[in-house]
Amino acid sequence: MRQTLSKLGAAVVLAGLLVGCRPHLTQANVDKIRDGMSPAECKAILGAPTETGTREVPLLGKLDRLTYKEGQSEVNLLFYNDKLQIKSVDLK
Repeated sequence: MRQTLSKLGAAVVLAGLLVGCRPHLTQANVDKIRDGMSPAECKAILGAPTETGTREVPLLGKLDRLTYKEGQSEVNLLFYNDKLQIKSVDLK
């Protein structure tokens, strides 16, 4: 019984690692990203960004940048007041 539980636990951990390793920067996922989406909505699709940046622009508001990198592929998302304005995609 104990050995069966140990094998089951190892299988669950391995499955979690495999799911966590799947690429998020696919054309299908990038196509789901639309102008006007919030950073949270984009993160729900693409996962955690590899880089972020925020800047307050006087009289204009907040600019946020999310950058995603996987291998040689890169996606940059620029938000103005929490709404996606620019999507730059370079998938390889």
